[in-house]
Amino acid sequence: MAVSARPARLLAIASCGVVALVLASCGGSKTASVTRVSVSVARVSVSPWPGGRVGPVAAPSPVPGTYVPLSRIADALPQVLPRNPKQWCEVGATVKVTLESGTTRTYGPCNRPASIERLRIALVRAAAETHPLPQSRTVTGREWKSLIDDWYDGRIDGWYRCAVVRVAIAHPPMDNAFSTARLDLQSYAHAICAPTP
Repeated sequence: MAVSARPARLLAIASCGVVALVLASCGGSKTASVTRVSVSVARVSVSPWPGGRVGPVAAPSPVPGTYVPLSRIADALPQVLPRNPKQWCEVGATVKVTLESGTTRTYGPCNRPASIERLRIALVRAAAETHPLPQSRTVTGREWKSLIDDWYDGRIDGWYRCAVVRVAIAHPPMDNAFSTARLDLQSYAHAICAPTP
């Protein structure tokens, strides 16, 4: 007796449909809002936006800059990579997640999915623990003024420690009362500072 191939085909289609919800890989569909991640993350970095020197970078082996071993943030790596939500600012920081395949997903500069925000906080905290500053180091006038000078062209190109940004927020430029300095610096602080435990 011949066995009908139809039930098996329907099962395969149904299975494919379930997988498509997670992977968006059936029938060439690219409409899903997430990318499946297992252990294929090769690099995570946080950078000033709209451009500039890269901040902390997590990778399997040392890289230039503020290097953090990828294993230090392994628990914070999301199982899926969501879409970057709609953004409302022009100054902040981006989180870049690069997979071993070479694909890079960029999030921010001001609004990030919860899983990516947890990853950013884990990386910023790990960088502070891996490269600690002396406890007694206070913010100098030169540091916060340098940040204000960096901001004047409408972008922040350098990577500044959180304390410097918070002092700069308290000393906005006086020559333009209607500037976006305070909002831009607050967006930048939200992007690079870890919440106080």
